[in-house]
Amino acid sequence: MTLKEMMKDEYEQGKEARDVEKITDMLVRGKSPEEISDFCGYPLDQVKSVQEKLLHKVN
Repeated sequence: MTLKEMMKDEYEQGKEARDVEKITDMLVRGKSPEEISDFCGYPLDQVKSVQEKLLHKVN
């Protein structure tokens, strides 16, 4: 793997982590997955995946 590929991979991982953080914050504030997806443009399945992980943490 080249340095450029490694940097791109790190960037993508960071972006995904920020997206999960933002989605989590909106879910905690009471927004529905559909609202988050519609307003922010995140794929609905990604939002629901984050929601499922949150629900498992709570239980």
